[in-house]
Order: sequence, then structure tokens, then C-alpha cells
Amino acid sequence: MKGVSPFKADRTHLHHYLLDMGFTHSEAVTILVIANILIITVSLVTQDYNPNIAILCILGMSLTLFGILFYMRRAKLAKFPKSGGNKGGGAKPNVQELPVRKLDKAAPDQ
Repeated sequence: MKGVSPFKADRTHLHHYLLDMGFTHSEAVTILVIANILIITVSLVTQDYNPNIAILCILGMSLTLFGILFYMRRAKLAKFPKSGGNKGGGAKPNVQELPVRKLDKAAPDQ
């Protein structure tokens, strides 16, 4: 825990990661819906099998989806140079952040 309320808004949610990777809002929602449909489908297909096999299949699908996101984000981070300076004077953060996209409120999401 960071010592911050879990109800405080931040950019550590999955949809923010997708937006920071360059996906539009519509694309991010589509990716999340497809991932949910895949997990639900695996759950329905394996419900009559041994519960251990069903859990293993669902866990495998979830880890695969997480791995895809992880490597896509890592590839995106590799394109940006690490920030060299630490103006705050404290310890350097060990997490490199993606640049946040500026959204134009006048332009509709396509």
C-alpha cells in the first residue's frame, strides 16, 4: 500500500494503461470487453470439467492476457528515453512512466 486511500483517483487502472499506450477510449473499451468475453467463454466451456482443470484454464487465460498487456507496455516504454534528472533531490523512482496523452475535449472520440 502506498498509504493513500484506495478511493483516490490515480492512473494505475488498466484502462489508463491502455490509453497511455496510445489506444482511444473506444479501443480500450473494446479490448476490455473482448478480454471479459474470453474469460467468460472459458469459464462456460470448462464448467462441466474437473474444477481444478477449469480453474487452471481460467488462470491460464488471465495470465496470458496480462502477459500480452505487460509486453505491449514494456515495448512502448522502451521507445521513450528514461528521465535522467531528479529535480526533487530525493531518491530516484524505479518506475518509468509513459507520457500522458493530452486529450482534446473539442475533438470527438472516433
